[in-house]
Amino acid sequence: MRRRIRQQQQSSSTRETVNSVNYDDVISAERLTEEVGEHKMIPMSNLSVNSLVQNRRQSAGNFRRRMSRDDLQDEEDEFYHRELILKIRKTLPLKNFRDEIRARRDLEKFLVQPVVVLDVPHTSLDKIVDELLSKLQKDLDVDEKITSQAGKSFFTFQETYQDAMASVDHLKETIQGVSYKPDGADYEETWITALCTLPMVNKSHVAIARLRNPLNLGNKCEEVQFVIAIIAPKKEKFTKNAVEIGRTFSSMMCNRGFRHSLMVAET
Repeated sequence: MRRRIRQQQQSSSTRETVNSVNYDDVISAERLTEEVGEHKMIPMSNLSVNSLVQNRRQSAGNFRRRMSRDDLQDEEDEFYHRELILKIRKTLPLKNFRDEIRARRDLEKFLVQPVVVLDVPHTSLDKIVDELLSKLQKDLDVDEKITSQAGKSFFTFQETYQDAMASVDHLKETIQGVSYKPDGADYEETWITALCTLPMVNKSHVAIARLRNPLNLGNKCEEVQFVIAIIAPKKEKFTKNAVEIGRTFSSMMCNRGFRHSLMVAET
């Protein structure tokens, strides 16, 4: 009699366990296994059905998230433009104003009609350059087509890809001063010279901006107070090209006395 009661209890317990299994979850697990493609034979004695369902749901979720990231990357590729940027760095000697006649002529030409903008309030390079180009257009009667084209040619990126424009890396060609010491190189971080070459101009133009507050334009340019813009014709002999004119004014900016005079100038 006792044995029969035990058998009935065991049979009842087995029926309760079977009834507690959600067969919808089992079917869902099988379907998810087919979608994910990671089906593995797992002995039911080692893993409960509920655990199997949970594991398969987690695998399916990871699969869907992975697919979502791939789809998102494909969509980003459709909207983003990709290209390469060539960066070339080379050293230039300072101009010797005693011996180099061309350097003195560049300065004399600038001093006849100097284009200098004091206390520029802008904090982005594109607005600073625009301020200088507007000054050139106003003071020297430079054609608007030239200043408009120069505003684009100073920068590496097209206008649609310009963001905050708060980094010197956005400029296409620059000159910066550097001093070499036994413990390393010391960069001139208070000024930067930007170069631009245009085929439509007949003569070169120089403009200097003194910023109202020092501006952080990125690595090695964290305290910029002066921005010099050089525009030169594309077809010009070597001594009159943008780099040589930029060398002239950059050599002047390396002089602390000249920078101090420009810093305290009021007109």
